[in-house]
Parts: sequence; C-alpha cells; structure tokens
Amino acid sequence: MRTLCAVVNALLGLVLALTPFWLAPVCSQMAPHGGPMKCYYSGLFIAGMGAVIVVLALFALLRRGRGWFAVLASLVAIAAAVACLLVPNGVIPLRGAGWVCGLCGDPTHACRAVTMPLVRKIAAAIVALNVVSLILSFVRGGR
Repeated sequence: MRTLCAVVNALLGLVLALTPFWLAPVCSQMAPHGGPMKCYYSGLFIAGMGAVIVVLALFALLRRGRGWFAVLASLVAIAAAVACLLVPNGVIPLRGAGWVCGLCGDPTHACRAVTMPLVRKIAAAIVALNVVSLILSFVRGGR
C-alpha cells in the first residue's frame, strides 16, 4: 500500500508541476513595467512545489522498508500542497527584489479562471492521499 501511495503521490506531484505552464498555463501577458506578472512567479512556485513532491515520492519509493521517510515525505507533500494554495492567494506573502507571487486582479485572467481551480483540485487530492497514507502508516505501525 505504501508503494501505491508513493506512486500516486509522484504522479500527482508531476501533474501539479506541469499545471502552471503546460496543462493550464498562467497569464502570458507582461506587466506594465515590462516584466512578468505576479502569476508567472506563482506558477514557478507551484511548479517547484510539484517537483519537490515528485522527488520525495521517488525517494520514498526507493526506501520502501523505512517507514519514517514515507511519513516525512507525506508531511512535506501536505505542506507543499497547502503552500500552493496559500502563496498565490497572498495568505503567505512571498516576494523578492522586483518580483512577487500572487494572482492577477482580474477574475477573467487565465491564472484565476483556469490555473488556480485546477491547482486547488490537485492540491486537495495530494492532501487527501497523504492524510490517508499517514493514517494507514500509523495504523499498521510503520512509523
């Protein structure tokens, strides 16, 4: 069961990583200052979190006999999926020199109308899968 959860987790992480630029692209318009819009940086963040989930799920697959790593991978996957919802919506501010993560103000832009609804569904699936994985891990005693 742990192997199945890790495989599905890796697949969901891959879908999450591909969402902002290939499956449901964020806005392609440039900001008034000539640089990318906030949603572009949010897309980078979401793709990065998806990659983290994939890498940890693959490591959990390789370390099948060690339950503590699967638990750690599940906890990090839950945190990454929740961060994919909170950072673009501005709940957790993430900004640097000249860039900021966020979404466009117009609800008809691709980032709000297409990308984030899909990211919400994928993130919810990742959280649900990993909560089930953690429960099964603790019930079976594979801490």
